[in-house]
Amino acid sequence: MPAGIKPIFINNMMSTYGLSHPHDSKVFPDLPEHQDNPSQLRLQHDGLATDDKARLEPMCLAEYLISGPGGMDPDIEIDDDTYDECREVLSRILEDAYTQSGTFR
Repeated sequence: MPAGIKPIFINNMMSTYGLSHPHDSKVFPDLPEHQDNPSQLRLQHDGLATDDKARLEPMCLAEYLISGPGGMDPDIEIDDDTYDECREVLSRILEDAYTQSGTFR
């Protein structure tokens, strides 16, 4: 752990990184405040963020991310073959990550 960074405890585990990094305070000036006196919302989020339970159906992960015919822009039509190919690859990657990584979940 970098010098000057305090470890944090979440769900009876100690982080090896700490809540803030020396460079983070420039981008997120409220991080040191959360390190010393975390809000209930922060503690609740940390509890969820370290929960590695599977909550979604792995085979449906691509559908959770792709909506409409053009994905990010539902007003744009895309070729069905292109959509199917992209969806198949994305689905395989997401399913592997979701089933194999508690951190990803």
